[in-house]
Amino acid sequence: IMLGKGEVEVATAEDNVVRSTTEPEKVYVIPEYPFPFVRGKYGGLYTKSSDPDTNPQDVMVYEHDFYLVNTIDDPQQGMCGLFRLHLPQDGVKEFLIPLREMIAKDAFGKRVAEQGISTTGKQMEQLMGYANISVKSYQKSQKAAKARTQFGWVDNFTGFVIGERHVTATDTHYSPPSSLTLDLVKSFHMVGTLDKWKSIASMYNRPGSEGLMFALFAGFGSPLVPFSNQRGCVISLYSAEAGTGKTTTLRMINSIFGNPDDLMLIKNDTMNGRINRIGVMNNMATCVDEITNESSETTSDFLYHYMQGRGKIRLQGSYNLERKNTTSWLSHAIVTANEAMEDKLLSKKRNPDGELVRVIEYPCAPIMGISKAESDAAFGLLSKNYGLAGEAYIRHIMANLPEVQNAISRMQLRIDEAAGLVQRERYWSTAATTSMVGGLYARSAGVLDFTDEEFKRVYSWIIALIKQKGQKSATSPAHEAGMALGSFISEFQQGMLVINQGVSRKGNMVEAPIREPRSALCIRYEPDAKLLYVSRTKFRDFCTKSHLGYSSVLKVAAAEGKYVGEKKMRMGKGFHASEPEIALIFNHDESLFGD
Repeated sequence: IMLGKGEVEVATAEDNVVRSTTEPEKVYVIPEYPFPFVRGKYGGLYTKSSDPDTNPQDVMVYEHDFYLVNTIDDPQQGMCGLFRLHLPQDGVKEFLIPLREMIAKDAFGKRVAEQGISTTGKQMEQLMGYANISVKSYQKSQKAAKARTQFGWVDNFTGFVIGERHVTATDTHYSPPSSLTLDLVKSFHMVGTLDKWKSIASMYNRPGSEGLMFALFAGFGSPLVPFSNQRGCVISLYSAEAGTGKTTTLRMINSIFGNPDDLMLIKNDTMNGRINRIGVMNNMATCVDEITNESSETTSDFLYHYMQGRGKIRLQGSYNLERKNTTSWLSHAIVTANEAMEDKLLSKKRNPDGELVRVIEYPCAPIMGISKAESDAAFGLLSKNYGLAGEAYIRHIMANLPEVQNAISRMQLRIDEAAGLVQRERYWSTAATTSMVGGLYARSAGVLDFTDEEFKRVYSWIIALIKQKGQKSATSPAHEAGMALGSFISEFQQGMLVINQGVSRKGNMVEAPIREPRSALCIRYEPDAKLLYVSRTKFRDFCTKSHLGYSSVLKVAAAEGKYVGEKKMRMGKGFHASEPEIALIFNHDESLFGD
């Protein structure tokens, strides 16, 4: 009736408190619209006007609620307006519109259409005018908010951003998203109750589940990495069998701060996309599920890139200038696979030591003493109880920061001594230290429940694991260098000529070789002189392909009394005509072929 008269009933302050139709627990307070625009009592955007006779002639601009939340100084997009749109069936959306697009009708129309606003012609012009007037009106009384391009620690460790929440030691306030974080903030809502989440996490407090509990501790330890002296570590859980709890453990880690499924990365995510997500997460752990089918090159690249702690440097389009790089991180990453990462790396390199010291890897075993029904009942609650532990934990850390930093220093000294770690194993030290301290402070924050005895089991387990890994890899570089010659002979066995150095003649007859090559000649062995000649070019290429240092291999061989030197010679001498080449000379006292 009111519309028929040309006048809309304007919403009151009480009308502007709106409950989401898709998220009943979410309540929005809609601001008063700038003149000459008003919000109708039941929603929608209108303009107040009248005809020459002062009769009301209010006009509907848009059917649903659409308004400016605040203005954002975005590092990537420049100054933007953060708008909120309420749709009756699709819920509430927040999105950024750069001011440079708000003065261009086509750009503005495309931007709002992407979010679900369908308008044309005069209505679009009015909507665009309303958006610009809203920004101008807001700027008169409010300063633009500085958008964060990353979550995690801010303002010299006095704040921690979790989605759209800025957490301090005493309170939590709104943190406006940037163009880089906007799509992810919805994954950090708090759902359910902390008590139910704690009951799910307590399923790991069982003998035999120390590896799973350590991974959960790493989720709490990741925000502590900036207080250590390293960049974090990659933790890899593997098992060829299904149902061991690998994916569920990643979901538990994700659920500390947000949605257990939305935050999960998978194998099909591109490497650039993965690195971007890690950079946005910053100090919160990133979980990548099932990297089994990744190539050894991709796995190696990921490990090296992750430990650099920043994204790639790129140039601006059409300009010889670097883009601003906001992708950096100090955190742990947890990955799962059906096979050991070490086996995959060994298929590419004979000595992947540089990568292996950057990862803590162990087999994943299922939780003992629990039936499938019990497991389903417990972990099935995770999709309705998440995002609750992180805020309480971070607030506790900030309230006790000097104590936490001292605890990290003490724990690291204790772990290094117990496991006998050296400098090359510093990543393992950091991962173990921050994870164990993170677990302890998660308990004191009231977000994890476990006994001292259960903690000691996890502590003893990680000490034994990294101690074993340290002993296994302590001599690996020299060992692999020493084995390089044997590996080369095995690979090029068909290209070996076995012939005595003092070939005897009987008239016009020459003594036959003991063994003739069946492919391109690259190895010559003289049993009577106990000397082995190897093509320098072939051996250097072999070392390069195997990622072994050519000079290091020869140095180790010389120290062992095997490598003599090099000389120019004909490898086929006494067998067939061949051109001179540089050969490496080795002493070899054992037979290279069967008796």
